[in-house]
Amino acid sequence: MKLQVTADAVRETAAKHPESKPVLEALFPDAFEPEYFYFGHHHHITFENTGEPFFVGFGLAPEGLRGNCLIVGEGWDIEIKTIPQGNKIIVPFRKRG
Repeated sequence: MKLQVTADAVRETAAKHPESKPVLEALFPDAFEPEYFYFGHHHHITFENTGEPFFVGFGLAPEGLRGNCLIVGEGWDIEIKTIPQGNKIIVPFRKRG
């Protein structure tokens, strides 16, 4: 008998049984790797929430920042990292339950 374990099943089990999450992370580290967004070669940021990671903040932005900020869309999170040249990069990834 061959047993198949999917990443979704591992994450669901960890969500239902938080006490088991450290063990599951050790056994199935790939299941907890972030799912990064791929921008591709031609990507633009819109003014509407289209389900992609970022959109320009107008209606949802705080007063004084309308049109001057990006909003991270629902279902997404970000990592901000500093690269060796000193610049910062923003890496969007899907949130997992």
